[in-house]
Amino acid sequence: MSTPLLPVQSEDELVHEALACRPDLHSAKWAVAAARERSKLSRWLWLRLDGALDVRDGPGYTRTGTGLRFDVPIFNRNQGGILRADWELNAALHNRDAISDQIVADVKTAYRQLDQAYRNLEILKKDVEPALVEALQIAKKGFEDGGSDYLIVLQTTNQYLIAKGQILNQTAACNRAVAELERSVGRSLIAPPLAAAEVLAATSPPADIDANAVK
Repeated sequence: MSTPLLPVQSEDELVHEALACRPDLHSAKWAVAAARERSKLSRWLWLRLDGALDVRDGPGYTRTGTGLRFDVPIFNRNQGGILRADWELNAALHNRDAISDQIVADVKTAYRQLDQAYRNLEILKKDVEPALVEALQIAKKGFEDGGSDYLIVLQTTNQYLIAKGQILNQTAACNRAVAELERSVGRSLIAPPLAAAEVLAATSPPADIDANAVK
């Protein structure tokens, strides 16, 4: 089982990439953009303007008249529709912010889990395993020279095998942490780092692109 490598990007860089790559956040941003447009439109839904053309025939004459009809917003300005559209916009904003916060938490948690698993694996490989290999060699040498019992060889061998099993388990934990970090970021960590600004420009609603340009 191969040992995974730590990502070249820092935790903050991976968080920035995740906010640019995750499709669930892009979907939430577009939902906000759509809700914002519905909210704007709801303020004009009361406006109705009709044109009329009246043609009347009578004995020896034909009359044609035009007219214009529109609603005067005294009692009905679509207050209910406006409230509903504003509520939907507010809900979409909260959902977008919740997804963004969850992405940040996912990446930070996965990154730190990978870092801890990798540190544990390094300790097992660089400190524990060499010490047990040396102890096993000494035990075998002592038994061959007749200075120690074979039980010591068996005990040392058992400790060495337990350590090898821990190394395998910790390597698997590292691989799981890498998979979780890739899921959290939204892309493979083997690939080169993405240009987050270009990804955002290609996938974000126009309002978000303008806001990022101002920043």
